[in-house]
Amino acid sequence: MENNKSTAYKPIVIGILLIILVVSLSYGFWTLVINNNGTNIGGRGTDRFDIDLITENDGYINASDLVSIEPANIESQSEKGYFKVQTGNNQNMVNYTLSLIDLNVSTNLRVPAFKWALIYLNDNTTVAQGTFHNVSGSQMTIRENVPIAANTTDDYEFRIWIESDGSNQVGMLNGTFSGRFSIVSSMVYDS
Repeated sequence: MENNKSTAYKPIVIGILLIILVVSLSYGFWTLVINNNGTNIGGRGTDRFDIDLITENDGYINASDLVSIEPANIESQSEKGYFKVQTGNNQNMVNYTLSLIDLNVSTNLRVPAFKWALIYLNDNTTVAQGTFHNVSGSQMTIRENVPIAANTTDDYEFRIWIESDGSNQVGMLNGTFSGRFSIVSSMVYDS
């Protein structure tokens, strides 16, 4: 008699588990949020996509005690941060924008000689560059609206340096810099 009671409950338990599974999968289809290093990337409805920002040091790049570098030595002597943008098996292209957030540039480094460059390592080209001369606030966009296909990895190197310009740059010594790489992305619809 005991065996018949436990057999009678099995369809009820299986039914409840199936309902929970269907509701969970349905909710997962309609809402997707990816969280990577404090950066939220989201999509709703059929705007589902997979993109990750893969970084070292939790995405931070820091520098202090920077010294002036001759232009010929920038590649070998500049401070560097490395990161990747990687997609999954997406149905459509995705655009992404790269930024530095939690940005802190000491006042003595807000000069034209304190420079940055973003190198796309897949073909070793400089895709963006600038200075920290007019930086204000704690965020700076470094590259906008970059398309990326499914199952693709974009590898980057971010360089910072004080470029020797023949002037007295002693005032830039003891300057500090810190920031964290961030990504914002969106689906690109085929027309």
